[in-house]
Amino acid sequence: MFHVPAHKNTDAPAGQVVNAPAPSPDFRVYNAGSIVLLTPLNAAARAHLEETMPEDCAMHGNAYAIEPRYFDALVADLRDADFVL
Repeated sequence: MFHVPAHKNTDAPAGQVVNAPAPSPDFRVYNAGSIVLLTPLNAAARAHLEETMPEDCAMHGNAYAIEPRYFDALVADLRDADFVL
């Protein structure tokens, strides 16, 4: 599973670093080697995948089965859309 590190609070006084909790992930990722399973964890994530993934994308339960060679580009697109992995 991918996680984003804690964000630094920019409202903190100069010279003081305050860590804010990391946002909750929108997806669960399971790398099974020959396939990566991407499971949406909320309605917005699910709706985004329903709109953007090919109709013939293989599913495993409610997870999208993605070939590893396509996964990095998909992650970049999801992050560009402000999703957290």
